[in-house]
Amino acid sequence: GRLREPLVLKDAQGGFAGFSGYIWTISPEGNWRREPFLNRDVRQPDALGRLSGEELRALADALAEAHFLKLPPKLGDEPSVNPHIYELKFGQRESQLVLKTGDALPAIDPKDAEQRNVQQFIDIIRTIQRLTDAEEPPQPAGGDR
Repeated sequence: GRLREPLVLKDAQGGFAGFSGYIWTISPEGNWRREPFLNRDVRQPDALGRLSGEELRALADALAEAHFLKLPPKLGDEPSVNPHIYELKFGQRESQLVLKTGDALPAIDPKDAEQRNVQQFIDIIRTIQRLTDAEEPPQPAGGDR
């Protein structure tokens, strides 16, 4: 019913004003918050909650099933302008998925072995979103997402 380390998901979209988006932070005890940001300006949380022991186990299972500790540091190809970047941090381990401007999480063919790491990364993101009921956060004020 606990994580070993905090888990952080950052969903950042580049734009003319820099990067804007949301940061989800889940503590080892299950407390979570979602904070809008614009560049280095992280605002007050717009959503807070606490995961149950069962939900924490589901999250830990998602990390284990996705082999998060073995994912490469960077997935996807960085576009030249305004990338959409998902970043996961768990303890000292980080991994990023870089998409084109405005792209949503892609649908991956489960039979495509080359895309398995991307699917594993997306599975973790979807689990966080589902457990925090935050699949469609509002647009951050002042951002250009």
